[in-house]
Order: sequence, then structure tokens, then C-alpha cells
Amino acid sequence: MGECARLPALWIIAYPDKIVEMSSLRVCILSLSLVLASSGLAQSSPAPRVDALIHEEMARQHIPGVAVGVVRNGEVVMAKGYGFANLELGAKVTPETVFKIASVSKQFIAAAVMLLVQDGKLGLDDPLAGFFEDAPNGWRRITLRHLLSHTSGFERELPGWDYLKTYSEAEIEAMARQGKIEFAPRERYQYSNTAYFLLGLVVSKVSGKPWADFMRKRVFEPLGMNATRATTWRDLVPNRASGYDWSGSGWTNDRALLSVRTSGAFLSSVTDLARWEAALVTNRVLTAASLRQMGAATRLAGGGSHPYGLGWNLEEYRGRRAMGHGGALLGFRSHYLRLLDDGLTVIVLANSSSANAGLLAQRLAACWLPDLD
Repeated sequence: MGECARLPALWIIAYPDKIVEMSSLRVCILSLSLVLASSGLAQSSPAPRVDALIHEEMARQHIPGVAVGVVRNGEVVMAKGYGFANLELGAKVTPETVFKIASVSKQFIAAAVMLLVQDGKLGLDDPLAGFFEDAPNGWRRITLRHLLSHTSGFERELPGWDYLKTYSEAEIEAMARQGKIEFAPRERYQYSNTAYFLLGLVVSKVSGKPWADFMRKRVFEPLGMNATRATTWRDLVPNRASGYDWSGSGWTNDRALLSVRTSGAFLSSVTDLARWEAALVTNRVLTAASLRQMGAATRLAGGGSHPYGLGWNLEEYRGRRAMGHGGALLGFRSHYLRLLDDGLTVIVLANSSSANAGLLAQRLAACWLPDLD
């Protein structure tokens, strides 16, 4: 069955003065709808191979805790936690553990824009300048589509941005006005958190409510995504995971970022993200037309294209069409991988700066799709 079957079933995680041996963890399955024959899943459960793979990768990558969700054609086939959400308290990861999902959040900001498009309140090709009084001249050629697809020309980060400080929306707008536009729209692709900061401001202006409230009312509450919310360092968040860094000899607490805006906006769990995936499959929130636009490669001015849609990376993985997104913040790594031809989605949330969540998601996909090995 490929590499998953060859991995050892035991893992050891080490941190200062202690070695903890973990040979079994509690399984928490969100759905019993495992219709194997009709869905094309392997006839035998891959769970033992999945456990072995995750245990090995956690030890190799120095990850205290991981939550994994696997969804097939809108049905949850696995949701499970491994290791520790908090090393100091010995709190274990469960499917309900809440992680910073970092730039996996970009798909939600893109969804907010698409909802407003569906409402007829804005258009993807509306100029950015139309949403701001006395906007800089350079903003007149930039559209919302350019911002969503990272082809606006804005520099990656706001000038003077400090993640260890907090900012008001007015301060963010003022910083963006001072930011550099480094090339003409659609001249090339350049990943830009600044672009997504501006999209958050647009969502707030057009909807008439803060972007976090808009997402809560239009997406999270209707879908029962009760753990998903704007990233906060002040509020009490049930089941919140702590973030860690591997120093070479053990784990340390990583710094807590105080200002995480719409570029990496949300906290979530694999339970909630599985609900979101089911909503995508059934067009419960976004229409099929909206999803097609979000999943289309970005056309560049020179005639070529770049494999990024609207809030999603577009990929080909081992000959299969794929879309997804990774996320990285101090102490956390995340990855959301959708293998479109197979209807298989793998979600990985980890609380370590050293984690390669994308690699883990790909290796997990091979446990359900052995020909990916």
C-alpha cells in the first residue's frame, strides 16, 4: 500500500527533561457515513497507516500537536487529533482544538468578497479607488480581482507593519496609502498580504459591518462553525492550542502575534473546516459560478497565466487537479488540500513553526489514494 504501510506504529516526542511515548490516542470520528463502495475508498480502513504516518512525521518534524480532517465528496471520513495542544498543561489535541490557520484564511476573505458579488453589491472588476475617498492615483487601475489574485502590484507587507502591535482599521488604511505599488496590475504575480488587508477594509465598507462580523453572520454561524472566529490574543477561546518552536534541543513557546488581520485572519478547528468543505461541495454558501471564478487561473498581461485563483492556489499534484492553500504564523502551520478529480480533501493543522503541513497533507492523501505514492 505504499509508504504509509511501511511506517512504524510508534512515535516518541522529546522536549526538555522529558520523553513521552505515545502509542495510541483517542479517535474522534465526526461522521459514520463511510459508504466505501460508492465513494471509491479503499475497502480496508487506512486508519492504522494514517496513524503511523502522522506519528513518524510528528517526531521527524518536531511537532507537539496535529489535527487532521479528511473529507470525501462532502462526507467526513476522518477527524482526529494527535499529540498535545498545550505541553505545559498536558492538554491533548482533539478534532475540536482551535488553531491559528494563518493564510488558509485567505479563502474566507475571498468568499466574503464573492458573497457581496452574489448580493449585487460589488463587482470583481470594480476599481479599488472607488471604495476610498481621495484614493491615491495608483489605486485607480487596481481592481478587487487584482487584489484577490495577488496581481495588484502592492508590496507584500504594509510599510512599517509590526505583528507585535495592534492597529485600527483607520491606521491600516493610512499605512496602505503610503505603501508601494511595485508593478502594473497583472504584470506578474506577487503574494501580497497588503492586498488582503485592503480587501478586509472593502468588505467592512460595503457590508456596513466589520469584516469579522460579516463572516460570522453570513458563513460561520449558518454552517455551525462555532469554533471559527477572527484571531484574537485577548479573548478567551475554548480549546485553543498554544504555538511552539523547536530550538534543537526542545520546544519553547513561540511569540504570540498581536496583530493578525485579514491576511491570516481566523482561528478554526478541523471539525469546522470539514463543515466548510461540505458547504463548498454542496454550494451552500457560494454558487457554482462563484467557485468557478475562484478556481480559475489568473491571466497575466503578457498573455500567460499564474496558478492562483481568488484566495486559492491552483495546483497539479501527481497528475491530478488540485487547489488549496497553506498558512504560516509563529508557532503554527496549516494546509488545506483539495484533490478535485477524486473529491478528496485533507486538512492539517499543527502547532509548531517547524511543521511542513503541506507535505503531511500530501502524504496523508496517498493513504486514501495509493497510486499517489
